[in-house]
Amino acid sequence: ASTTTCEIPLDPVKNKTGLVWHVELPNVEDSLLYGYRVNGPNNPHKGQRYDPEAVVLDPYACTVVSRPNYGA
Repeated sequence: ASTTTCEIPLDPVKNKTGLVWHVELPNVEDSLLYGYRVNGPNNPHKGQRYDPEAVVLDPYACTVVSRPNYGA
């Protein structure tokens, strides 16, 4: 089963360089799975589809893994 063990709010002053958001997570296991929650306007007519309930992929990820049952 999928369990959220930690959510880390990002600060635009500390965790953003130019247009790129980043965070350092020292001492994490190699098996760590992560994603992002993104807040913003939900205005599809302007191409804005932010949903803070959705977990999205890291666009800079080198590898993407999945499970046999999506969300499990």
